[in-house]
Amino acid sequence: MEDGRKTARGSGGARPVRGEGAAARPGGPGARGPGGPFRPGFWRSPLRGPRLTSVLGIVLLAGIPVLFVTGLLSYAAYNPDLARNDRTPDKGLLGFFLFPWPTEPHWLYRLTQGVHVTLGVALVPVLLAKLWSVIPRLFTWPPVRSVTHALDRLSLLLLVGGGLFVFATGLLNIQLEYV
Repeated sequence: MEDGRKTARGSGGARPVRGEGAAARPGGPGARGPGGPFRPGFWRSPLRGPRLTSVLGIVLLAGIPVLFVTGLLSYAAYNPDLARNDRTPDKGLLGFFLFPWPTEPHWLYRLTQGVHVTLGVALVPVLLAKLWSVIPRLFTWPPVRSVTHALDRLSLLLLVGGGLFVFATGLLNIQLEYV
């Protein structure tokens, strides 16, 4: 060829040989970043997609507030004397759950604790499946495109890390027996 590129045999001189000149083309293999998990085809799965991610997100959106409320109720029930013994001045927003737990009906604590533990254990695979469904987004290339993109990724790191920490410590807390 006149421009100095090697061509494949039988191609009539129009097609460059595989591996040469491809990295220099925009959108070629060299433009997409390193191999491994950063390749677009690495995370291919027929299950991954916006539909699965949305369904798992809706399940978590419905379940996590229930876990939060039953956890606060459990904390208030386990420490019933906090309301009258708390002498913290200006507790502000944190004082809303410091109330005396009702003693009747007697099964109320068992119900809230059972819902909290059962729902928490049931949501662990949902959380892991949600993270599995969105992991390709973690490996986009380039990793950071702008300052706002970096802040977005940092906030997601904190959110995912916090969620995993809370679920892991909740599972570890199950082994304790509260008499």
